Amino acid sequence: MSGAVFAHGHWRRRDPLEGLTAPMRAAIRLMAAGPVALRDGLYRGALDFRAGATPATIGALAARGLAEPRFSPLARTRPAFRLTRRGAEIAAEIARRARSRAQLEARP
Repeated sequence: MSGAVFAHGHWRRRDPLEGLTAPMRAAIRLMAAGPVALRDGLYRGALDFRAGATPATIGALAARGLAEPRFSPLARTRPAFRLTRRGAEIAAEIARRARSRAQLEARP
């Protein structure tokens, strides 16, 4: 992401995760593995049935342009959602920060 803002007399890079809540970040990590569909009142991924995101969280991601509905024959009445290109960039940023955090914690 290449957004920048002018603040305090200089340009600085805009944080791509700005304004995302913890449930939104968790939903993005879940959606990075593949589309999520509504099951038992929560959106769940095809591979991970333990974690789930509320419809309000997925709706908030869709309103921000980070997720989009993906209609499939298996989910005719309830659309599955997947990450948009911008959402995938944010998922990559979350993964990059997690790797950096793990490297820093592994140092003696």
